Amino acid sequence: MESNEPFNNLPFEDAMRELEAIVASLNAGEGTLDDSVALFQRGILLSRYCASKLEETEQKIRILTDPEKNTEADFSVSQTETER
Repeated sequence: MESNEPFNNLPFEDAMRELEAIVASLNAGEGTLDDSVALFQRGILLSRYCASKLEETEQKIRILTDPEKNTEADFSVSQTETER
């Protein structure tokens, strides 16, 4: 599995906007073949990053809404996350 490291500090919403711009550009047929392949590769990485962020969020929601698992040991929010 590829690492999402290049996107670690990229907010989900920014990643989605960039992905939408890439899709629009590819659909419009802009650029050369090489440019399109590079955009497609970046789009794939952004898509995987967004999917992993959504999975993390879904897991947090499951933990928070499950009365049997709703303990601090099961769910800890880092200081960085609470500052957003």
